[in-house]
Amino acid sequence: HTRFKCDWSSDVCSSDLIIAAHLQEKISAVKNSENTVYNTSKNLIYFSLFLSDEYLELTEKCLTSIARNTPDLNFDVLFITDEAYKTKLLEKEILKSFNCKFLVLKTPVDGVDASLYKLSIVDFPELNNYEKILFLDSDIMCLKDLNLIFNNEFEAKKLYTKSNLNTRSSLTFTSATHGLMYLTERDAQFIYDNTDIVPFNAGQYLFVNCSQMQEHFKNVKWLSKIWSGQYFFEQAFMNYYFALNDLVDQAVLFEKISIVFSQVSNSPTPVKTRSEEHTSELQSHLNLVCRLL
Repeated sequence: HTRFKCDWSSDVCSSDLIIAAHLQEKISAVKNSENTVYNTSKNLIYFSLFLSDEYLELTEKCLTSIARNTPDLNFDVLFITDEAYKTKLLEKEILKSFNCKFLVLKTPVDGVDASLYKLSIVDFPELNNYEKILFLDSDIMCLKDLNLIFNNEFEAKKLYTKSNLNTRSSLTFTSATHGLMYLTERDAQFIYDNTDIVPFNAGQYLFVNCSQMQEHFKNVKWLSKIWSGQYFFEQAFMNYYFALNDLVDQAVLFEKISIVFSQVSNSPTPVKTRSEEHTSELQSHLNLVCRLL
């Protein structure tokens, strides 16, 4: 196994092996389980919002752009948030355009903790009322009908993701931003054999609601709680789990969306904080979505 920037005499390495072995058992159990797909023909978009009035404003702008460009709002909108921001959201006029739901959780300690709350989608009591689940970061602007995404054919068992243009290399899985800076021999072999699978941006993803995917999300939550090493927000855990275990599909959203980064800071990538201030644009050949970070 490989842990980068680590004292090889540390006991952490042996604990990593135990966690990795147990994780593989959990993943195999899910893959071999009976998969119930919730074919309800009803879709859900969800956001995770905590701690920041700036992101509250961005969420409002995102919802406004969706309402303006999507004639048939045939999906519900869920906010994973706390009591304080639920109150602030309900004051926004744009929410009247949508059928809104709330999953209220305790206020996170910081932005890193808040980022992990998107995994709590599996704790939403009404989740099984929905077929396709789309997560969007607050800093996304919709420029065309959002149903152009929902109307695609999606396979259950896969997380549909989009890679960053500046991470078009499987080697990026060894960085803190897209992995846990740790690889077993199995992980390394998977990367070697699957060079077409590259790290993805966790600011947007879609999955077909099914019992297996729900268990996968629970496993990622488990990993995030037990992991004692370095990580970069929820993105590190999601890449390590989904991308390195053949659970992502990067083709569908690749055809629809491109992500372009314009870096305005040369600061080093800090673990557990944002990597850098930057502007990114997320748009398809249909000008579907524009994203500003």
